[in-house]
Amino acid sequence: MNPQNTPPTYDMIIALDAGQKDRWSISQFSRAKNVVVANVSDAPNPEFERLRQAGTSISEHAVAVTADASNNVLQQFNLPGLSSSRQPTGLIQLYPGLKVISSKRVQTVHVVDFIKSVGVEKGYENRLILPMNGEEGEYLELLAGADLLTIFTSIHVSVGRTALFEGAPAADEVIATLRNSAFIALDTSPNDPHLATIEAALDKSREGLHTVTKRLNSTLSANEVLTATNDDLREQLSATEKKLQTISSEFGLAKKRADRVPALERQIEDLHARIRKIDAEFQRSNIQLSVMKDLMTQMSSR
Repeated sequence: MNPQNTPPTYDMIIALDAGQKDRWSISQFSRAKNVVVANVSDAPNPEFERLRQAGTSISEHAVAVTADASNNVLQQFNLPGLSSSRQPTGLIQLYPGLKVISSKRVQTVHVVDFIKSVGVEKGYENRLILPMNGEEGEYLELLAGADLLTIFTSIHVSVGRTALFEGAPAADEVIATLRNSAFIALDTSPNDPHLATIEAALDKSREGLHTVTKRLNSTLSANEVLTATNDDLREQLSATEKKLQTISSEFGLAKKRADRVPALERQIEDLHARIRKIDAEFQRSNIQLSVMKDLMTQMSSR
């Protein structure tokens, strides 16, 4: 049972912490049957123990969930609860006194692998909480690309109205990504000039259409690839057929030449025999001519 002794709102809440668990309202966790937190901090949270005693199942994972698991250096800033593996290029414009107070290597896991590993199932009331660390947009895009985003019926995102970290999205981009993924997304802090708190709810009436559209786009993309491949194969086949015609012609000529070799050899042998015959006749003729000369000499001397 939860602390209020009322049915929980969520079957599961997944909070991608990256060292910022103090940024979330513990009251959200009290509304869930199961809570999964990715948290690189070693400091125990007494509120978690209180929730466990009240019946909420809380699973803590000592990893930093990231869009790039090779980027494993986490920076802690001098703003309470703020950490990121990315440079605060926009944030430092808002807070000129922003400094890195610690930097350490942490164990990381890719966001898609993490969501798959915790066993969240479609068809339940699942909530995703994303921290403001510069990777919010990539989290959403990667999960959408892996068909995991619509496992969640609600999503909470903290993000800057402009890009606060290197490569980070702005709030409008996050809202557009969510809406394109069959969510109704609202900015719940319109009066904050710098930070946006976005709440998104899965529009189940659009989810089926979104799935069909995504599959259709995937099919069209696959068809384009196949068409390009087929065109390439057709060109290769045409070139191969032309080459085969050339080789066949050359082979035919070579074969004809090869077929004539025995005839040519016979002609050469006949020529050699004729030469020998003519030579023999020439030799006989020479002998006859010599005899004739001797006879003429003898007749002259008489």
